[in-house]
Amino acid sequence: MTKSDKEIIKLFERVTKKDPRITVKYFSSIFGFFNYYSTSAMGTFLRLAKDPDDERTYNALVDALKILDESLIDYSNLTMQDVVDAYAEYNLYKKNISRSQLSVLANLSDGSLSKILNNSNPNAKPNAYAIDVYEILRLDLIPSYKLDYNFTNTLQNYRQIRNLIFRVRLGDGSNVLSNAELANKLNFDVDLFNNPEKICKDARIYNEIANALYRLLPNYSFDFSKRKDQDTTYMGLI
Repeated sequence: MTKSDKEIIKLFERVTKKDPRITVKYFSSIFGFFNYYSTSAMGTFLRLAKDPDDERTYNALVDALKILDESLIDYSNLTMQDVVDAYAEYNLYKKNISRSQLSVLANLSDGSLSKILNNSNPNAKPNAYAIDVYEILRLDLIPSYKLDYNFTNTLQNYRQIRNLIFRVRLGDGSNVLSNAELANKLNFDVDLFNNPEKICKDARIYNEIANALYRLLPNYSFDFSKRKDQDTTYMGLI
């Protein structure tokens, strides 16, 4: 096993520890890799059980993982008590939100949300749904229909614009951009790319940045696999 191989393993483990919602399938969807490899095949790449068709494949995977590693919020130390506290603090310091409203925004049933907020083991590690709830509250991804243009302020839109930024930063697979370089290219404040939840607060800014990112989005500069006639850009808006 080469040094580069070990780097992929460590990066993937670190990324999934930071955010356990990042699965092989989700990773592939963010960067459009599913156009080239099945989920099982991509899993063997990330765990180094299979050689790549092209050496540049590994380079692109490493760069993609580095983008996630440096950009994702670290939830590795999050507990169920943190989720409960986030809900209490949001209602205390920001605005009241009912459990029914929160369950809709998190795409959960009322019963499922109650299990999260009434968990009997406060030190337990939260599952993906509980992390979603925490993220909604901490990033204030709750639309206010009293404000104009605030309807993009949801978890779903946050993921879409964040993942699109990740994909555009990877570029053609050979030329990776930093957030600062991307912001400079598009003439936006870099703080928006460092904290994409801020983009969601105003639909006008959200649409402007999304359109600019799509215009900048290139094809990959090489074939990842023998699959032909596939779209070589994106679509992982999940």
